[in-house]
Amino acid sequence: MSNLVPSLAISSAELGRNSMKRWHEILRHCNISDVLKLENVVVDGMKTTDKANFGCDVCTLGKLTQFRNISPDARAFAPLELVHTWQVQSAQLLKISFIDDYSGVKFLYFLKQKRDTVAATERFLADVAPHGDVKRLRSDNGTEFTSNFGTFSIR
Repeated sequence: MSNLVPSLAISSAELGRNSMKRWHEILRHCNISDVLKLENVVVDGMKTTDKANFGCDVCTLGKLTQFRNISPDARAFAPLELVHTWQVQSAQLLKISFIDDYSGVKFLYFLKQKRDTVAATERFLADVAPHGDVKRLRSDNGTEFTSNFGTFSIR
């Protein structure tokens, strides 16, 4: 935790000119009016120079709004049109699940090793083949689908 909290015991030599911008940075981008209150009311001997307004890129970026996707992702309109999958490891169990987006039907397969993902996916596709073909398979971008999937494809 000590590496997360900066030390405020900084000598005047380290501060350079004791500029307002430097104090703003030391105090984790505290607003200027609060830094002035510290100097005038709370802290004895705190002197700042260069009290002119300055631009702080970190504060400007922090005030920008982020883009929010308000439209939901496309949902499936038929069984097996979209199947979500992810791999979970809890305790000593490694499992992969497949969930049909349309019906909510869940398939769960237990794995011995992470590299058994391809075999479990092939087994899932064989299990649902009598009901139709999987159109899209969506994963959580885990590494389980990046190593041994070179020869595998959904037809």
